[in-house]
Amino acid sequence: MPGSFALLAARAGPTPNAGGHNAEDEPIGFFLAQVLFADGELLSFGVVPLCRRRGYGRRLLAEGLAVAQRQGAERIQLEVAENNRRAQNFYVSAGFSLVGRRSAYYGLGDGKAVDALILRKPLA
Repeated sequence: MPGSFALLAARAGPTPNAGGHNAEDEPIGFFLAQVLFADGELLSFGVVPLCRRRGYGRRLLAEGLAVAQRQGAERIQLEVAENNRRAQNFYVSAGFSLVGRRSAYYGLGDGKAVDALILRKPLA
């Protein structure tokens, strides 16, 4: 996808090589985004459950936003499920604000759906 980029966060293994990495490095998070002109979109982001609430996600998000800004994004937006309060709180604490909603965007296993909240953050 044009303008797309991904970051992978890894926790260092016990014996890094000269490049600072080794086969024992453990992937713990990812950030996938796209930048088109001045608009960025955070497509997918996550941290493995055992590594949450330790600052890894906040650092990964900050690095991803910095990359998007270097690629020309002046703002970035994302969608989060209305019932995902933990993610909403995380993004709001990182400076995102609610700008819209997509009705019944995320399907649930029981045939129901929840809205997607659209959050945006200025980068400039």
